[in-house]
Amino acid sequence: MDEFLAERFLEGGGIPLSFTVRREGPDGSVSFTKTETPPEPGALESIDFELSSCECRGLDPDDAGLYIGRPVYTSSACEFFDFILGYLSSFDCYIEFTGNAWRIRVENVVSD
Repeated sequence: MDEFLAERFLEGGGIPLSFTVRREGPDGSVSFTKTETPPEPGALESIDFELSSCECRGLDPDDAGLYIGRPVYTSSACEFFDFILGYLSSFDCYIEFTGNAWRIRVENVVSD
C-alpha cells in the first residue's frame, strides 16, 4: 500500500492525493477510488500514529475516532489503514508525503 501511494504521489508531481478507501469482502482486499482533492486541513492539531501489532491489541473501536478529522502523521500508510479499516468499512482521505512521513486526514467515515 505504501508503494502504491508513493507511485500515485510521484505520478501526480507531488500534489496531495484524495481517495475513498473501502474494505472489500472478507479476504482483506481494499479499494482506492480517486476523488477530488479536499482543501488543506489548516491549523488542526495533528497526531502521530506509530503502532506495532502488540500495541494495537490494546485499542478498541472508540480509539479509532481519535484519528478522524485531523492530520495524522505516520511512517506507514499501510499500518494506519490496516488499523482504521479494522473499525470502519469506508472513508474518504486526503494524503500527502511530507519530509519522511505520510500525512493523512480521514473524513466521511462509514462504520461497520
